[in-house]
Amino acid sequence: PEGAAPSLEDQLLATAQNTDARLVPARTLAVRMLRALPDPAVTGHLIALCEDARAPEAVRGEACGALARRESGEAHVLEALQRHAGFLEGTSAPPVGPLARAAVAMESEAAVPHLIAHLRDPATPASALRPLLDALKALGARAAVEPIGDFLRLYHAEARDEALADGVVAAAEALVALQGPAAEELLVEVQGDPLAPPALRGRLAEVLEALRAAGEEPESEGGEGDGDEGDGDAEAAEASEGDEPELPQRVTRRHVEAALEPVMQDIRQCLRDDERAVTGRLVIVLEGDGEVAMVSVRPRRLQGCVEPLVRRSSFPGNRRNVREQISLDLRR
Repeated sequence: PEGAAPSLEDQLLATAQNTDARLVPARTLAVRMLRALPDPAVTGHLIALCEDARAPEAVRGEACGALARRESGEAHVLEALQRHAGFLEGTSAPPVGPLARAAVAMESEAAVPHLIAHLRDPATPASALRPLLDALKALGARAAVEPIGDFLRLYHAEARDEALADGVVAAAEALVALQGPAAEELLVEVQGDPLAPPALRGRLAEVLEALRAAGEEPESEGGEGDGDEGDGDAEAAEASEGDEPELPQRVTRRHVEAALEPVMQDIRQCLRDDERAVTGRLVIVLEGDGEVAMVSVRPRRLQGCVEPLVRRSSFPGNRRNVREQISLDLRR
């Protein structure tokens, strides 16, 4: 060929966008290779591939998964989140779910107002609500407390399909994480509404129970790891009924702390080795079978030290087999 060859990035993008139906495996491989490139511009390419409705499901799914794990290209994520579906404007909604997860991976506090705007937007797909609300929780978005409360009041009685119901539960969990015991009043209100679907009321009751249990934990001078005897006795009683311990209905902070106990000293050492880090924040996303889907550490510079320790640990799954997110505060 004559002239300079296109860059590797351009070649991979051209392959990923090829419309030949015979090349779907090659297109998927191209996306997988594209995601390994650190150039922020790649994030923009992945956004375009993720929202391309004409692309095969395998290609689009690979692109959305790669986008959710991006740690560079924040400007592209923010630009995409500014867009909303509008009939008169001829615009479509961006892939909010993967963009929300990318915002967490990038620790993008600038994304919070845009995520709140999508929470308020009726055009946001129900399937995007869980990652959107998990992102607001992981980013510690206190500004989202009121919008999340509005969302709960507005949609708790309409959550007939599984995706919307899961979004309402995610909203309740986010409200608890952001507001603490002050969230109880609203949760009691929506959980007790007879117009809400019975299955959803049951799941909201679990969130309420966990909130109250956390409030009843006895204080201890040692700080972490004490005062867990109540839950431990209950779980031991469950486990004593068979050789295999029964999976919990939901994975709580206590389960995660127990799983991390063998490596917790090493995690604290990561903070001690960093002169500037006195405290930190750990967010773990677990699949329904207990597999670690994502680890986010703040400050970001501790990621390389803490993440391998977390991934070395074994976590329980949950009976509902749904993805869950747990946040922990870290101290030296």
